[in-house]
Amino acid sequence: LFKILIVASVGFAAWPLHLILSDRAGTWLVILFPILFVAVICFILICYFLSFYAASFVLLDHLNFVEALASSWQIFIDHWLVSLEMAGVTFLVSLCAGIVAILGIVIIAVPFSLIAALSMFYVVPIIGLACIFISSILMLMLIFYIGSLLAVFETASWVVLFMRMREGKAGSKLLRWLHIIKSPQTV
Repeated sequence: LFKILIVASVGFAAWPLHLILSDRAGTWLVILFPILFVAVICFILICYFLSFYAASFVLLDHLNFVEALASSWQIFIDHWLVSLEMAGVTFLVSLCAGIVAILGIVIIAVPFSLIAALSMFYVVPIIGLACIFISSILMLMLIFYIGSLLAVFETASWVVLFMRMREGKAGSKLLRWLHIIKSPQTV
């Protein structure tokens, strides 16, 4: 259900972009598109949070779909800022993991590419093909390893956050930091 809503909202947001790029949009659509884009992103985030929380309620508390959806809405309303903070943290971790994967691929590719190029230059193509094959396998292993670490981290962090929210122990780090900045304690 949530995936259908997300795909429909992306299609809804893509329609004005199609009109803008094909020069068939009026000025009002060009002005309205950024607002629509932000609204669709917010809707997609809410759908993601609700789907994860509802699945957690179904798995952990054995609630039916309607009860899980109602409980997930309530937990989202109570902890919306914490949910956004966790989404930001997981986004940054995913971004860093992507950068590490790209750097790892470059580190693997450069020496193997040089060896392969030299082997082709010296007319020993079997060494070049072996280098390409080995580097491809190593790159795939690196991508799978980083991807699996990222998946475990994200799942574990969302589950721990869900458990803390359900217990009433989750609090916004941003609000805590702002409170410290507003009124620093004297020593």
